[in-house]
Amino acid sequence: MAAQPSHFSALGRALVQQGKLVQADANAIQSEAKTAGVSFIQQLVASKKISAKEVSLFAAQTFGYPLLDLNAVDVENIA
Repeated sequence: MAAQPSHFSALGRALVQQGKLVQADANAIQSEAKTAGVSFIQQLVASKKISAKEVSLFAAQTFGYPLLDLNAVDVENIA
């Protein structure tokens, strides 16, 4: 198994550990993100390896991050 870069995100490590992303893809995405000057998550979603919704659900379940589905909010009835 290839060594993880020292700046690898907790999300990237968790995705690999949970089998949602292979290590080689995670390493490539991290490298591409650094080159493009964007976050790992932005590059991950842009790579289409995992959708934004899947990343959100995974982060919420794994790290306890809050998840809000804005499609469920009825903005017409907000006072």
